[in-house]
Amino acid sequence: PRMVCYLASRDSTAKVEEVRDLLRRKHELDMPDHETVAIEDPQNLISCYAGAVECVRRLRRRGHPPAPIVVDVTGGTKPMSIGAYIAAMEA
Repeated sequence: PRMVCYLASRDSTAKVEEVRDLLRRKHELDMPDHETVAIEDPQNLISCYAGAVECVRRLRRRGHPPAPIVVDVTGGTKPMSIGAYIAAMEA
């Protein structure tokens, strides 16, 4: 990907950089540009959806086209996955 927007709970935002550093060191990956959006309540669908919409806005501000947006729902809470999916489908 050219850009990644991480949707994370406030408690896990520091983990984003830890994971990126680990991937960079262990697998010598060239990591794409990124931003992180912190979710106030990762169990609240509306909060998660709002954070995911903010991710889409940030992608657009950086000039990324409307499609394709790919959502990886393997991490996070169920509301985070659903909110990200809905925001991506609306984008």
